Amino acid sequence: MDGKMHADSIFDALFAQAVIDNFYEEYSSLPSLGEMSGEYTFSKKHEKRMKALFVGEVRKERIGTFIKVSRKIAAAFLIILMITGALMFITSRLPPKPVRDTWGTSGTTSGGTQVALEPYYNFERALREITTDVVIAQYVGHKILEVELIEYEFVVLGRLLGNATDRIYVYEHYKQVITIVDSDGEVIEDLLHDPEQDVFPFDPDTEYLLPLRRISTVYARRINENIFWFASRIIIDLNDVTNSTISSGPLSEHSTGFNFNKNATRSKIIWYVYARTRLNPPARDIIRSEAIKDIINESPHIVVIEIGEPRFLASELEHGGGSDISVATDSYYVTVNRILKGSLRVGDEIEIKFFAETVFTGEQHIVAIEPISQGSSWYNLTSRNSLFRLGQFDEIITIIKRSTGVKSAIWILAIGLLASITSIVAVVIIKRNRQLRK
Repeated sequence: MDGKMHADSIFDALFAQAVIDNFYEEYSSLPSLGEMSGEYTFSKKHEKRMKALFVGEVRKERIGTFIKVSRKIAAAFLIILMITGALMFITSRLPPKPVRDTWGTSGTTSGGTQVALEPYYNFERALREITTDVVIAQYVGHKILEVELIEYEFVVLGRLLGNATDRIYVYEHYKQVITIVDSDGEVIEDLLHDPEQDVFPFDPDTEYLLPLRRISTVYARRINENIFWFASRIIIDLNDVTNSTISSGPLSEHSTGFNFNKNATRSKIIWYVYARTRLNPPARDIIRSEAIKDIINESPHIVVIEIGEPRFLASELEHGGGSDISVATDSYYVTVNRILKGSLRVGDEIEIKFFAETVFTGEQHIVAIEPISQGSSWYNLTSRNSLFRLGQFDEIITIIKRSTGVKSAIWILAIGLLASITSIVAVVIIKRNRQLRK
């Protein structure tokens, strides 16, 4: 038995060596590359097909690389979309940054004269930050109103910003000390407005360029009319720009970019104002709908509040708190007890202006509100129907949930659409690659 196994091993070794010797013998008999290129030639058609094959392989490799990179980019983009959506949601829940409230802060001197604090605006800042409309207009007339207001009437000849009607009314305070303060609250100037001295001497034959601040509030008495304040009391005389004024004095002393001298032409000042206001956002209109669904969906904050002590009551003010341009209101300090929508927090103490005698200390209500300015602790109702009973809680929650569901569905659809587009592009590339192979 051992002899047979030994013989088989010898045979396997001899056979393997024979195969190797035969391979080298055959390999040595092959002609060199030079000899083969002289004896054997390929047709042009064959060479063309081979070249196309090599090109196709290179293209295939490139397309494969492109598809891999495209998938990675699409995946990264989807991740960025999801992170952005999450950040937007988180940011919307953050409390607003507190800022110093100055505009419209008022009080009374010992002599009964009203005092109002207003921030200082130079010409350019007023155009940029508080101007909602700019018109070219002619003066019609004015009248002194009972509640310390002067009403100026103008005919509009042209509009640079906004959609003012052909006839507008612009208001100004009198019997009031306007204290102009800087960003640190330091007093810059005190302006005493008296009807005997401070009725502006408008000329009916002169055209004026007027930057305006639209009065858009649910508390306005004439809610559907075009009524305005002067934007920082800027009045530009287009016949003679050197006569132009701002609340703090001659406009020439409060402009950083325009020279109000005798060489300043009408066209130059019009273009200057237009260039600095053309991108201003329109004045935010009030919610005019009476439907609870519209009010809830369009209001930034929906909260349950408890009414605290009043800041002022219309019944305690002269003329009952109302005026020719606004209805009577009560202002209360309130505590936020529950958040239904928006970025306020439970326990926040804010001030809300209500229509007179509609709420009282100790009551709880649901309100739709918005701050008077970004970060302010003073809030206004968003419509004339933004005060709700606690009994409407379930109805309001249902509306908010449906609105939130719709927004979430839109995000999902957008992400799904992007993924579909990416897939379609990949399929098209693959099909084209297959066609190139054929």
